[in-house]
Amino acid sequence: MLTSDDLSSAQRAEGPPRRPCALRRERGGYQYGRTASGRAYELPGLWFNAEEPQALVILQRVAATLIAEIRNASVGAPTGRQ
Repeated sequence: MLTSDDLSSAQRAEGPPRRPCALRRERGGYQYGRTASGRAYELPGLWFNAEEPQALVILQRVAATLIAEIRNASVGAPTGRQ
């Protein structure tokens, strides 16, 4: 986790970075543009430890199973359990 001591004095003076977000009606939503310095804005990267990707896969499988069972129960189809 970053602390204020990790930031350079220039970064502290500027405050949080500006996120150039603008409505693009022709594209049907919002889009990131360029920063004040002219560079393309990039979202921060994601960092996972060794266990997190496995946990996400398990969570996705559990959610998919639950959704399927809820759908089956809502239409009266048997779920295969007694």
